[in-house]
Amino acid sequence: MNTIVLSFASFLLTTTPQVAASVPDYAVTVALFNDARVPPNVLADAQATASYLFSKSGIDIHWLLCGREDESSEERSACSQPEFPAHLDVHIVSGCPRLPTSVFGISYLSPEGIGSQADVFYTRIAAFRQSPAELSTVLGYAMAHELGHLLLGTNSHSPTGLMRADWRTRDLTSMAQGGLVFTDEQAQRMKAKLSTFALRKESSLGRPSAGR
Repeated sequence: MNTIVLSFASFLLTTTPQVAASVPDYAVTVALFNDARVPPNVLADAQATASYLFSKSGIDIHWLLCGREDESSEERSACSQPEFPAHLDVHIVSGCPRLPTSVFGISYLSPEGIGSQADVFYTRIAAFRQSPAELSTVLGYAMAHELGHLLLGTNSHSPTGLMRADWRTRDLTSMAQGGLVFTDEQAQRMKAKLSTFALRKESSLGRPSAGR
Protein backbone atom coordinates (compact mmCIF):
# COMPACT_ATOMS: atom_id res chain seq x y z
CA MET A 1 0.00 0.00 0.00
CA ASN A 2 1.31 3.42 -0.89
CA THR A 3 2.14 5.75 1.97
CA ILE A 4 1.40 9.45 1.72
CA VAL A 5 3.85 11.71 3.50
CA LEU A 6 3.27 15.43 4.06
CA SER A 7 5.81 17.51 5.96
CA PHE A 8 6.11 20.73 7.92
CA ALA A 9 9.11 22.85 8.82
CA SER A 10 10.16 25.27 11.52
CA PHE A 11 12.57 28.08 10.67
CA LEU A 12 14.83 29.48 13.38
CA LEU A 13 15.45 33.21 13.07
CA THR A 14 19.06 34.01 13.91
CA THR A 15 20.85 37.32 13.88
CA THR A 16 21.33 37.09 10.12
CA PRO A 17 -15.93 21.83 11.45
CA GLN A 18 -17.54 20.51 14.27
CA VAL A 19 -19.09 21.89 17.46
CA ALA A 20 -16.58 22.05 20.31
CA ALA A 21 -17.23 19.72 23.22
CA SER A 22 -16.23 22.28 25.84
CA VAL A 23 -16.17 26.04 26.33
CA PRO A 24 -12.66 27.44 25.73
CA ASP A 25 -11.00 29.20 28.68
CA TYR A 26 -8.11 30.78 26.78
CA ALA A 27 -7.96 32.91 23.65
CA VAL A 28 -5.55 33.72 20.83
CA THR A 29 -6.08 36.40 18.20
CA VAL A 30 -4.92 35.28 14.76
CA ALA A 31 -4.38 37.82 11.98
CA LEU A 32 -5.03 35.80 8.82
CA PHE A 33 -3.56 37.12 5.56
CA ASN A 34 -5.07 35.47 2.47
CA ASP A 35 -2.15 36.30 0.17
CA ALA A 36 -2.88 33.26 -2.03
CA ARG A 37 -6.48 34.42 -2.62
CA VAL A 38 -8.09 31.27 -1.28
CA PRO A 39 -11.83 31.14 -2.20
CA PRO A 40 -13.97 32.54 0.63
CA ASN A 41 -15.88 29.30 1.24
CA VAL A 42 -12.67 27.24 1.47
CA LEU A 43 -11.09 29.81 3.77
CA ALA A 44 -14.13 29.93 6.07
CA ASP A 45 -14.24 26.14 6.36
CA ALA A 46 -10.48 26.04 7.04
CA GLN A 47 -10.89 28.61 9.82
CA ALA A 48 -13.72 26.55 11.31
CA THR A 49 -11.52 23.44 11.26
CA ALA A 50 -8.60 25.20 12.97
CA SER A 51 -10.96 26.75 15.53
CA TYR A 52 -12.42 23.34 16.29
CA LEU A 53 -8.98 21.82 16.85
CA PHE A 54 -7.99 24.52 19.32
CA SER A 55 -11.36 24.44 21.06
CA LYS A 56 -10.74 20.75 21.77
CA SER A 57 -7.73 21.97 23.79
CA GLY A 58 -9.75 24.68 25.55
CA ILE A 59 -8.40 27.55 23.43
CA ASP A 60 -10.56 29.99 21.48
CA ILE A 61 -9.31 31.50 18.21
CA HIS A 62 -10.40 35.04 17.37
CA TRP A 63 -9.81 35.61 13.66
CA LEU A 64 -8.92 38.89 11.97
CA LEU A 65 -9.18 38.79 8.16
CA CYS A 66 -6.28 41.00 7.15
CA GLY A 67 -4.79 42.48 3.99
CA ARG A 68 -8.16 43.07 2.32
CA GLU A 69 -8.56 45.91 -0.17
CA ASP A 70 -11.60 47.23 1.72
CA GLU A 71 -9.83 47.08 5.08
CA SER A 72 -10.53 50.06 7.34
CA SER A 73 -7.75 51.94 9.12
CA GLU A 74 -8.90 50.45 12.43
CA GLU A 75 -8.78 46.93 11.00
CA ARG A 76 -5.38 47.58 9.45
CA SER A 77 -4.08 48.77 12.80
CA ALA A 78 -5.46 45.71 14.60
CA CYS A 79 -3.88 43.44 12.01
CA SER A 80 -0.43 44.98 12.43
CA GLN A 81 0.02 44.47 16.16
CA PRO A 82 1.35 40.93 16.73
CA GLU A 83 2.01 40.22 20.39
CA PHE A 84 3.44 36.83 21.30
CA PRO A 85 1.75 34.59 22.27
CA ALA A 86 -1.73 36.17 22.33
CA HIS A 87 -1.73 37.74 18.85
CA LEU A 88 -0.22 35.68 16.02
CA ASP A 89 -0.02 36.05 12.23
CA VAL A 90 -0.75 33.38 9.63
CA HIS A 91 -0.02 34.08 5.97
CA ILE A 92 -1.56 31.76 3.38
CA VAL A 93 0.89 32.00 0.49
CA SER A 94 1.32 30.08 -2.76
CA GLY A 95 4.48 28.25 -1.77
CA CYS A 96 8.16 28.45 -0.86
CA PRO A 97 10.65 27.50 -3.61
CA ARG A 98 13.51 26.79 -1.19
CA LEU A 99 11.61 24.04 0.66
CA PRO A 100 10.73 20.53 -0.59
CA THR A 101 7.34 20.26 -2.28
CA SER A 102 6.15 17.91 0.48
CA VAL A 103 6.36 20.74 3.03
CA PHE A 104 2.98 22.44 3.52
CA GLY A 105 3.91 25.15 6.03
CA ILE A 106 6.59 26.84 8.09
CA SER A 107 6.75 28.73 11.38
CA TYR A 108 9.35 31.37 12.18
CA LEU A 109 10.93 31.03 15.62
CA SER A 110 13.83 32.72 17.39
CA PRO A 111 16.56 30.61 19.05
CA GLU A 112 14.54 31.04 22.25
CA GLY A 113 11.50 29.44 20.61
CA ILE A 114 9.55 32.67 20.30
CA GLY A 115 7.77 33.72 17.12
CA SER A 116 4.53 35.26 15.95
CA GLN A 117 4.34 34.42 12.22
CA ALA A 118 3.70 31.27 10.25
CA ASP A 119 3.18 30.62 6.53
CA VAL A 120 0.97 27.94 4.98
CA PHE A 121 1.49 26.94 1.34
CA TYR A 122 -1.91 26.83 -0.34
CA THR A 123 -0.84 25.85 -3.88
CA ARG A 124 0.83 22.70 -2.55
CA ILE A 125 -2.21 21.76 -0.49
CA ALA A 126 -4.61 22.47 -3.38
CA ALA A 127 -2.50 20.38 -5.78
CA PHE A 128 -2.59 17.39 -3.46
CA ARG A 129 -5.35 15.07 -4.63
CA GLN A 130 -4.62 11.83 -2.76
CA SER A 131 -5.93 12.92 0.62
CA PRO A 132 -9.18 11.43 1.95
CA ALA A 133 -9.80 14.81 3.62
CA GLU A 134 -11.33 17.85 1.93
CA LEU A 135 -9.09 20.70 0.75
CA SER A 136 -10.44 23.07 3.40
CA THR A 137 -9.88 20.45 6.10
CA VAL A 138 -6.22 19.93 5.16
CA LEU A 139 -5.73 23.70 5.00
CA GLY A 140 -7.30 24.12 8.44
CA TYR A 141 -5.12 21.39 9.90
CA ALA A 142 -2.02 22.97 8.34
CA MET A 143 -2.93 26.32 9.90
CA ALA A 144 -3.49 24.71 13.31
CA HIS A 145 -0.19 22.80 13.03
CA GLU A 146 1.81 25.97 12.39
CA LEU A 147 -0.02 27.89 15.13
CA GLY A 148 0.84 24.96 17.38
CA HIS A 149 4.53 25.50 16.62
CA LEU A 150 4.27 29.16 17.56
CA LEU A 151 2.58 28.33 20.87
CA LEU A 152 4.71 25.30 21.73
CA GLY A 153 8.11 26.62 20.63
CA THR A 154 11.09 24.77 19.17
CA ASN A 155 11.26 20.98 18.89
CA SER A 156 7.49 20.74 19.13
CA HIS A 157 6.93 17.92 16.65
CA SER A 158 5.52 14.77 18.23
CA PRO A 159 5.49 11.08 17.23
CA THR A 160 1.71 11.03 16.86
CA GLY A 161 -1.23 13.38 16.41
CA LEU A 162 -1.62 16.84 14.93
CA MET A 163 2.00 17.86 15.62
CA ARG A 164 3.62 14.99 13.69
CA ALA A 165 6.40 16.23 11.40
CA ASP A 166 5.02 14.03 8.61
CA TRP A 167 1.37 13.22 8.06
CA ARG A 168 0.88 9.72 6.70
CA THR A 169 -2.10 7.99 5.15
CA ARG A 170 -3.65 6.96 8.47
CA ASP A 171 -3.25 10.53 9.78
CA LEU A 172 -5.09 11.95 6.77
CA THR A 173 -7.89 9.44 7.27
CA SER A 174 -8.11 10.44 10.93
CA MET A 175 -8.08 14.08 9.85
CA ALA A 176 -11.08 13.52 7.59
CA GLN A 177 -12.92 12.12 10.63
CA GLY A 178 -11.86 14.98 12.94
CA GLY A 179 -9.74 12.66 15.06
CA LEU A 180 -6.26 14.18 14.64
CA VAL A 181 -5.87 16.61 17.55
CA PHE A 182 -3.37 18.13 19.97
CA THR A 183 -2.32 15.83 22.81
CA ASP A 184 -3.37 16.67 26.37
CA GLU A 185 0.23 17.54 27.20
CA GLN A 186 0.45 19.94 24.24
CA ALA A 187 -2.85 21.55 25.21
CA GLN A 188 -1.61 22.13 28.76
CA ARG A 189 1.66 23.64 27.52
CA MET A 190 -0.12 26.05 25.19
CA LYS A 191 -2.57 27.13 27.90
CA ALA A 192 0.24 27.55 30.42
CA LYS A 193 2.05 29.88 28.02
CA LEU A 194 -1.09 31.95 27.44
CA SER A 195 -1.82 32.09 31.15
CA THR A 196 1.70 33.25 31.98
CA PHE A 197 1.45 35.99 29.35
CA ALA A 198 -1.93 37.16 30.67
CA LEU A 199 -0.65 37.30 34.26
CA ARG A 200 2.43 39.27 33.24
CA LYS A 201 0.35 41.69 31.21
CA GLU A 202 -2.07 42.26 34.08
CA SER A 203 0.86 42.77 36.44
CA SER A 204 2.47 45.30 34.11
CA LEU A 205 -0.81 47.22 34.01
CA GLY A 206 -0.99 47.24 37.77
CA ARG A 207 -4.17 45.19 37.89
CA PRO A 208 -4.91 42.41 40.38
CA SER A 209 -4.92 39.06 38.63
CA ALA A 210 -7.25 36.17 39.21
CA GLY A 211 -5.74 32.72 38.92
CA ARG A 212 -7.35 29.95 36.95
